This record gives sequence, structure tokens and C-alpha cells, in this order.
Amino acid sequence: MTLAILVALVCPLALAKGAAALPVASAGVNLPEDLATLKGELRSDNEKTRRNAVKELAKISSPAQVEEAWELIAGVLGDEEPMVADEAQIQFGRSASPAALEVLSGKEGLGARDDLVVLRAAEALGRMPQTVDGELLKKSLGGKQSELRRTAAWSLERLARAGNLTGDLGRKVMPALEKACERDKDEEVRAAALLALEAIDAGGPPAPNFSEYLATALGDKRPALRVAALEVLARRPGDAVPSRIKPLAAAPEMAVRKAALDSLAAQESRAGLMVMVERLEAESELRLRWRAVDHLRRLTGMKHRLDPRPWRRLVESLDQNWRPASSASSAPAPAEDATSSFVGLPVISERLCFLVDFSGSIWEDRGDRTRKDVAGEELRKALESLPETTHFNVIPYTGKPHPWQDELVPATKRNVRAALDYFDGCNERGTGNFWDAARLALEDESVDTIMALTDGAPTGGHRWNLELMADLLPELNRYRRVAFDALLVDTSNFLRRHWEQMCAATGGRTVQVDL
Repeated sequence: MTLAILVALVCPLALAKGAAALPVASAGVNLPEDLATLKGELRSDNEKTRRNAVKELAKISSPAQVEEAWELIAGVLGDEEPMVADEAQIQFGRSASPAALEVLSGKEGLGARDDLVVLRAAEALGRMPQTVDGELLKKSLGGKQSELRRTAAWSLERLARAGNLTGDLGRKVMPALEKACERDKDEEVRAAALLALEAIDAGGPPAPNFSEYLATALGDKRPALRVAALEVLARRPGDAVPSRIKPLAAAPEMAVRKAALDSLAAQESRAGLMVMVERLEAESELRLRWRAVDHLRRLTGMKHRLDPRPWRRLVESLDQNWRPASSASSAPAPAEDATSSFVGLPVISERLCFLVDFSGSIWEDRGDRTRKDVAGEELRKALESLPETTHFNVIPYTGKPHPWQDELVPATKRNVRAALDYFDGCNERGTGNFWDAARLALEDESVDTIMALTDGAPTGGHRWNLELMADLLPELNRYRRVAFDALLVDTSNFLRRHWEQMCAATGGRTVQVDL
């Protein structure tokens, strides 16, 4: 590499301050003066200028310049502003350029010294629309950080499902995944390795010991492994599968029970419906009862509610060979029986966390009140109507989360009053770092629902781009199965689509609201 190129790569990192955005793909910027101009823009103090430079660099297709362009993009994977770093990650993940793959798998990507850069590179590899040698991710599978190991397994899984995973899978890649599945200290890494093995086994070559790993995971005491095993069963329906799922549908962990309901629904069989009805009769958690009802409604076309008796009569009347109509709806049904709502969205959980975006827009005036005053009134109505058996927490967030409590507490009158006093007195201002607020809420293992009130545009934190977050958050939540409900204020159609994708992937809902 010439000294001029090296300087061009280093200078942007020295001068950049950084933030994130959304990709564009096409061809076209091929002139030397364009490349020189974009190099200069990567040195700008303005993060939006640097982000746009990344988008333009990704369009370069000239053989003489394409490698240098991707080296420049790799140089900002570690940009301090997530607007820029997220954009670089997205552009790598969208690229079918062999030059992009070569750069990303080299010292600027997977071989970088910055742990976050390596994590970004490992994730982007899994989205690339081109064939990728699985051995490139072997080192990351054995990395020090559990998030990197889990991400590497997830990328191998995605590449295999897309038919883009190549290399010596039988002798190199599958043994590394089997080792992770058997020995990794982190249960979510083990779970991710199991799902990657399943993806490879489904597309070939077959994983010789996969059925043994699946059976072991189904009986494992760690919930993440059972959740992963249930996801495997959802992908491999069969007449005998509902009987394998049934014991896990009564597991003590909510995540396992929810995964069991989803797996039962994927069977699309009378036997699966009957187990769901039995769970509706026995389930103690409101969100899971509604999950069962959503599945039953979608599969049968009927609109019964939480009462299990009409569901049982219906299922008992079905033929043993019943299959759902092709016109079955996939949209969650409205919760008509809810006794509480937040800004008009019914509350269908007894273990929930309210996230409220305290970035700039909530401080806008609405007559003689601010939007924050209106949000506080809506929160009061929601909390005061919760049964005392409900457990809740409230987390306003700006550039960082500001939790009222460290964990959920019962909705007693005293706790409700204290939460409202805290909310009314919280005057934090700044950016809207949804990513870190969501991660904090997920740390409480008793949470099964997160209701987020936001203007829809995340800012701050090391994740900024909602398009990227729409994939990353469901993966982060994959073994927890917490439902995300989003209440969006003045959100553009573009952002709303990403919120809908993200929330739907968790079994949650998205609504537009006015404040």
C-alpha cells in the first residue's frame, strides 16, 4: 500500500468525530477527482458529510479504484460517530464486490485491533449478497467477547440460509460450531452455534451429529438452548413434533414458553392447536395468553378471545388432517379485553417496562403544555389502571437511559405515585439513545414486554441507524423473546417501516400516536 493511501486511511480517523445512516446502491463514481474529493470529505468535522462520503465511495466500481474505496470505508468502521460507522457497516453488508469482501476480511475488518470494528465486520459478512468462505469467521467464533462469538455464529447461519456459505464446511466450519455448541461458556453463543449448524445441515452438507445436539438442547437446563432448539423444531415441522414441544410449553421460563407457542404455531396442525389451547387454559402470564390467541386467530380465522372454552370446542371439531386456510391473517389481533392502555395502545402484559424518548421533540410546546406533560398524563392513566399484580418500570432516555428502578416492581398505589413523581421531575435532555435503553431494559429477566414512546429517530449511543437496528435488536433479543411495542410520534413512513419490521420480529406492535 502506498504512503499516500495509508495517509488517506489514517487521517480520517484522526480528524473524524462521527454518527450513522441509510445505504444507497448503484454504480457510478469512477473519476480520480471524485475519489480524491471523497477522501477529503472523510476528514470533515461534519458527521453527515462523512456519512455521505461513505455512501458515495460504496458506488465506485472502477477496477483501479474499488479496492481503495473499500479500504477508505473500512477506515471509518471505528468512527466515533455511529452515523458514520453504522453507514460503513451497512454498505459492506450490501456489497457484492469481491474487493469489499477482501477488505472486510483483512486487517481493516476482522483483523482490526478495535473490538467494535471486528464486531461490525463479523456482522456485515453475514449480510453480504455473495459467497463467503466460512473459515473467515472461525477466529471470531473463538474470540474473547461473547457478543462477537454469537455474531460470528449468526453470520454463518445467515450465509448458510442464503446459500452463500462456502469453504470446507465439513472439516473446518462445522467442527468449530460443534465445539462452540458443546463447550462455550455463554449459553447464547451455544444457542447461536446450534442454529448455525441447523442452517448448514438444512442446506447441505448434512451435520452428522445434529440430531444429538438438538436432543441435548431440548433437555438442557439453560433457557437459551431450549429456545434455539424450539426454533429448530419450528423450521422442521412433522407429525411427531408437537409432542416434543409440549413439555417445553410448560417450562418455568417465559422465553421458553413463548418460543414453544411460536413453534407449535409453525406446525400448522391440529395437534399443535390443541397444545396451544391447553396452554391458554393454564398460562399465568397475560402476554403469553395473548400470544396463543394471536396464533389461534391467525391459523383458524376465528376471533375468540382469552376464554379457552370456545377455542377447545373449535379444535376438537377439526379433522385430524386439518391444515390452515391459505388466507390466514398474519397480523396480531387487537386486545379487546385489556383494562389498561398507554397512549391508546392496549397494555397486554403484567411484566412490562415503559421507555420514553426524552430527546428534543418531547419538549415541544402543545398549547400551554409540552409533549412531555402530555406523555406524563398518558403514563398516569396507564399506570393507575394497572392491576397491582402487574410489575413495571419506567425508563426515560436521552444519550443514556435514566431508569426509575433497577428492576420491575409491583404496581401498588405507592409505587405508581413514586414512578409518576420521578417522571414528572425528570428534566433530562439530549439525544435519543434507544439502543442502550432497550439493552438496559432487557437486562431485567422478568420483563416480557417493552413499550417505547418515541419520535422514531434514534440518536446517540454506538448504534444510530434504525435500518441496521431492525436486524440487530431482534438478534439481541432472540433468546429472551421480549415483545417490543412502539408508539411513534410524528414518525416518517420510512422510519415507521423499520420500526414495524423490528417490532413484528419480536411479536410486538407498532402504532402511530399523537401527543
